[in-house]
Amino acid sequence: MKKIIKISVIIPVFNSQKYLMKCISSILNQSLNDFELILVDDKSYDNSLNICRAFQENDHRISIIELKENKGVDNARFVGLKNSRGKFLMFVDSDDWIGKNSLELLYNKMESEQSDVVYGSMVRVIDKWGLIKSKAKNNYTSRQFQNSIEMPELFEDYFLSYFGMNILLVSNCGKLYRRDVIIEANLQPTYLKMGEDLIFNMALHPYLKKVSFIDQVVYYYRFGGMTSKFNADIIIAALKMYELKKSMIHKYKYQKAKKFIIYELKNYLRTYIEMLLIFKPFSKEQSLIEISKLIENVNYMEVRAFYKKNEVNQDDFVTGLVAHDVEKMFEIIKTKVQKERFTRKIKQIASSILN
Repeated sequence: MKKIIKISVIIPVFNSQKYLMKCISSILNQSLNDFELILVDDKSYDNSLNICRAFQENDHRISIIELKENKGVDNARFVGLKNSRGKFLMFVDSDDWIGKNSLELLYNKMESEQSDVVYGSMVRVIDKWGLIKSKAKNNYTSRQFQNSIEMPELFEDYFLSYFGMNILLVSNCGKLYRRDVIIEANLQPTYLKMGEDLIFNMALHPYLKKVSFIDQVVYYYRFGGMTSKFNADIIIAALKMYELKKSMIHKYKYQKAKKFIIYELKNYLRTYIEMLLIFKPFSKEQSLIEISKLIENVNYMEVRAFYKKNEVNQDDFVTGLVAHDVEKMFEIIKTKVQKERFTRKIKQIASSILN
């Protein structure tokens, strides 16, 4: 029988040699020592795996899992979960790091409150070298988070977090999870290239009986800045997430969330058109064809039907969407992009200087 330990820290690793040493070092230097570190190498082709092996040679708490095929961060986390033996779990991305007392702070709160999840505050590191930091993201200092939240309030009021309402942090980062509740929920990888954290926590939430919060910063999230290339996956993932969220609304009869996923899918369309204009993967004529095909998707037909029936948030973009006026939608976003182009250029210059 495997010895049960306090915490399993799971880090999916893929081509992160530039930041990996800082990430791993932040785990190994924790004030709480009773943990294992599981490094899941997702078929890296840079020096990441060698870095992992070098750390393992000097620390028995490290185990390395080498995947034979790259299947993404979501799959890697589940492989780590399957091979973990901690009573509690923490997920860390390989380009981020945690504070020296993070595990101890989260663990002490978990034990004192007997919660299923403990949330800590996160700091977004804006530049790649970690020189400029934002204020804590989801800083749990307000009266709303002074006490633990339990069922049924936890479900009735906070399940909305996964449907477009910014209440609880939907990321896997900056949290400590009770392993048993994840096993009970029988979660499975989605293989999505974005939104996988949200889907994980959305599927887990109905199984939670109690969550707690600490207002200390426990996690440093490295944010690279502007998207650097056209990413068609954003709209593919958006449609998949919409379907998954719709199924959860139906399963749990959570109808008050329905309008919020409509708003989200509309906003993803705006973002997609912005990317078409910024990165120009197609000619204007082809872009208009792509947008036209997209809004004929059954899910976007639901969005159009909703706005046609409910005259809410009817800006010019929405009226163009309802009328299937692709040219109008395109020109509205084009005007927005042109106004923001100067600001974006300044940010790109600043980012290149810092990095």
